[in-house]
Formats: sequence, structure tokens, C-alpha cells
Amino acid sequence: MNQEKNQLKVIKTRDFLQEIIRSPKTFQEDIALVKQLKSQGGLAKFECSERNIEPCSLNTLKTNADEVIRGGFDAIDALRKNAVNALEFEIKGKKSRKGSLNTQAGQKNRITEQKKEIAALQRENMLLTALLREARSKMKTLASHKGTEEARWEVYLDANHQIQNVSDLYFDGEI
Repeated sequence: MNQEKNQLKVIKTRDFLQEIIRSPKTFQEDIALVKQLKSQGGLAKFECSERNIEPCSLNTLKTNADEVIRGGFDAIDALRKNAVNALEFEIKGKKSRKGSLNTQAGQKNRITEQKKEIAALQRENMLLTALLREARSKMKTLASHKGTEEARWEVYLDANHQIQNVSDLYFDGEI
């Protein structure tokens, strides 16, 4: 039953994101929606009782998306990004993008924005790499642990808890 609820979340979320992309003007007043859609974790936690969309963890969303829809989580994430872009374009309006690619100033602004985006992606990659290294280190500790099964289990639980805490901080946008 819980799996069905999570799979329904994926389908309803996909449909909602497609609706936002098709008609962003309908949702342009909802600034909180834009903020929530800006991150994968925010999308996972998104809930809307009118649309029968329940919150879940990011890992649950990823797993179920990969099982339920073509393209899996990558497809949902692409829709999320497109929905954010559509909403931001509606919110900022055409006046802030007037001649954005036709003028030197517009091109410079675009380059500046892209540089910021690249820097953010580089920071994200560094954080994910550090998280992966930490996870591998914990696995090595667990593999070489000489003790009872119960003691090994405690080492595992401790390592898993530490990794989960860092992961939660990262995906909640606190890192």
C-alpha cells in the first residue's frame, strides 16, 4: 500500500510539473512553489492535498520514479528544472529579459548567470565527491572490523547514521 502511494506521488508529480510547464501563468503567484521546486529534496517533500500528492524522501522518489515512468528520476528532474525556468520567466516577466541575447549587456548578464551556475555545480560535485569518499571510508572500516556480529552491526548503524546526516543536510540545502 505504501509503495502504491509513493508510485502515485511520482505520477501525480510528473503530471503537475507538466501542467506548470504548459501554463506557468497559473502558478506565477506561488513564490513558495518556485522555492520548493528549486531542489530535488524540495520536490520530494512537496505535498498538495488537492492533487493527492504526498511528501516522501528523495531516495523514495528516485526509486519509485525509476520503476514507474520512462526516463526514471532523470525525467522527473528535467521536468522540475523546466518548471522552475518557466515559472521564473513568468515571474520576472519579459521586461527583465528584454533583448537579453540581442545586446552586449544581455549577453554579459547571461554569461555572468552561467558562471554562477557553473560555480554552484562545481561546489555540488565537490560535496558529492566528499560524501562518496566518506561512505567508502565507512565501508572499509566495516569490512575490516574484527568483532562480533553485533559489534559489527553497531559499527554499521553508526556509519549509516553519520552518512545519512550529511546526506540530509546536503539534500535539504543546508550545505
